[in-house]
Amino acid sequence: MNSSNNNIDTTVIIPNYNSEPYIARALDSVMHQSYQGFKVLIVDDGSQDKSLEIANTYLKHLPLTIHPLENIGITANWNRAIRLVDTEYFTLLHCDDELAPQYLETLRALLIKDKSLGIAHCAALSINEQSQPSQSPVEQYKINKYFKDQLSTRAINIQYKMLLSGDYIVCPAVFYRASAIKKIGFFNENYQMVQDWEYWFRVLLNGYQIGNTNQLLFRYRRHSLNQSKLNSADLSRYQ
Repeated sequence: MNSSNNNIDTTVIIPNYNSEPYIARALDSVMHQSYQGFKVLIVDDGSQDKSLEIANTYLKHLPLTIHPLENIGITANWNRAIRLVDTEYFTLLHCDDELAPQYLETLRALLIKDKSLGIAHCAALSINEQSQPSQSPVEQYKINKYFKDQLSTRAINIQYKMLLSGDYIVCPAVFYRASAIKKIGFFNENYQMVQDWEYWFRVLLNGYQIGNTNQLLFRYRRHSLNQSKLNSADLSRYQ
């Protein structure tokens, strides 16, 4: 991963797998970002639906590159996508989720302001298949407990203890400093459920802080084909 020499300093990675019902909404949310210094990479994990056909219709609207590749699994595909990043910052937008218009601008500003941050994240709103809010009591509890302050950067030891009580960081609602990944490394491909939680600990153990804002800048879709729901059908989440 190398720094970009042009005005594009952010990559929006969309790891795609059979997202035909939702990929257009994800791309629309990227297109309407208040910060426009980005490019988009769709890294497809062997989809068998029409999601890439839909994505191709956005080539004239977005600085978009599509990589149709073989299926290797969710975590390995994240890493494959991250290896393609050549900008200073990036974010992993799941193909069935949506960004609020201020997402890139707000989280990018946090990393620019505080060089100690390896990543920054925001509060997330759960939505249903129709993009309507469907916040659960558990998610509301997390927001009330962990996102009390409008903006915060906590000491590493405090953040570590907070993460030990549970993973309250919504994985795709995270903005990354690409240079930090060279030190932290990639997601652990042995995990299919807790790869993100384990990664946040490594961010801290490598000396980086985690910044956050309580602004609801991300919309996380829950539906019958969520990978987390599919993984919970067997014991893989306990490995």
